[in-house]
Amino acid sequence: MRVDTLGQVLGMLDRDRFDYLVVGLLKIRELDQLNNLSKHQVLSLSLLDWLAHLGFDASQQERVHAFLPDDVSTLTSLVICDARYVTYHLPAPLNRVRQVFDLFSNELLDKLPEPAVTHFVCAAQELYKRVAAAARQIEGDQEDVDEAAVSAT
Repeated sequence: MRVDTLGQVLGMLDRDRFDYLVVGLLKIRELDQLNNLSKHQVLSLSLLDWLAHLGFDASQQERVHAFLPDDVSTLTSLVICDARYVTYHLPAPLNRVRQVFDLFSNELLDKLPEPAVTHFVCAAQELYKRVAAAARQIEGDQEDVDEAAVSAT
């Protein structure tokens, strides 16, 4: 997937913020990387877009991203509880001791201090599939336009 295509698919991040995340946070600078994003990169940006959809500001988005495992490509879900606590799930073979990140205090907790009232859950692998399908549709349409332009010459 190309970075420009992903920018078209993700609707909650404005262009300047998207460009910053690509270059500043994910450190994607080489042309070959920009034209062939990894699943980790696509899912990272997609999760940040989802957090923006929930109303998380730039600082909160980046703190959540820093809490996630180094490779988010295997993440099964990201859970936000009471708009404050963050946790995630990995497939069983990769599972590790689960912690909770408190966005208000920036502390790692062993568990929630009390049962959560609200839960926002992002099914990460389904999010990736949906974004990848939308990107394929855009890139497929672009390939059709490119082929038509070549045929017309």
